Amino acid sequence: MGTEIKSRRGLRLRDVIIVIVLLAVLALLALPVVRTTMNTTLSRSCQGNLKEWAAIFAMYRTEHNHMNPPAHGFETFGAASNASGCSNIDDAFDFAPDLRLIFPEYATDTTILACPDAGGVIPAATIGPAVLKKPRLDSKTFGIAEGNCAAAGSITRPSAGYTYFGFEMRYANDDNAQVSEAQAAQCGLPAAGPANVVGLLEHFQVDDDTDITKAQSLRSKAFNRGDYMQPLGWPYVPYGGELGLAMIGPLNDAALASNVTAVALVGFDNSEAASDFPTLPVMWDTIHQDASGNPVFNHEAPKGCNVLFMDGHAEFKEYPGLFPVSKTFAAMKAVR
Repeated sequence: MGTEIKSRRGLRLRDVIIVIVLLAVLALLALPVVRTTMNTTLSRSCQGNLKEWAAIFAMYRTEHNHMNPPAHGFETFGAASNASGCSNIDDAFDFAPDLRLIFPEYATDTTILACPDAGGVIPAATIGPAVLKKPRLDSKTFGIAEGNCAAAGSITRPSAGYTYFGFEMRYANDDNAQVSEAQAAQCGLPAAGPANVVGLLEHFQVDDDTDITKAQSLRSKAFNRGDYMQPLGWPYVPYGGELGLAMIGPLNDAALASNVTAVALVGFDNSEAASDFPTLPVMWDTIHQDASGNPVFNHEAPKGCNVLFMDGHAEFKEYPGLFPVSKTFAAMKAVR
């Protein structure tokens, strides 16, 4: 009798151990699925932000001749050395929609500047159902101008979560015209990489202007100069040529803007671009290369970017691929 009870206890203990081992194995097998599901959820939350931006851009275009807002460019208050009394600011170009034109007229929640799974947002402070503080941008990621100056409280580094050019970039991929590091050094250009994107960087460096009206009048002329191409042996090519085709001008709703206005402001017949307009990337997750040349993403699995297109839909694109998730674009963004 005693021997039989001991045998049953031994069997039960062994069964428990087997069950535990099986559960552990199943948990390990399920871990990648759970991780992928979590990343997919986070990716969708990032896409949700981009869809909010799509609505903002749509409202802005209806009131501004079908054109998206200009890029933030240099900080609202100009160079750090000229911002008397300011601290915690950067003197660098920021590829985000001009915040002066977006907040608070078209949006009030600045946390949409941050991709949720990339961090940068301080959660809401609550006690029970009471909200003591709303979610807000983390000033370590998105710097906030401090001190005794007119820019105090302004957001710096608004492009920390998403990238936005304010210009139509038809291509910027590995097989297109490239500016090498040697060429960039020779001509005093701010970066190496796709020729059209480097040209955009040059525009922001040269045309540092904080007057909104003047900046908006200049932005459609940024690529009409073509000066940066001449020292590299590339003649200026107007719209219709390979490089000219890549550098169209300010983002506009090609399906709605009148051809007469488009020709006057952008320099090309909008009917030629209307068929391509849904596939133009407008805003996307920030991507760059680290010091070792490895790509850095907001999403680690799968690797890639959420991209908002001109027709308002947001889609995840894996890396490496076409602009803006190409290797050359990632390399360009490594130049800060």
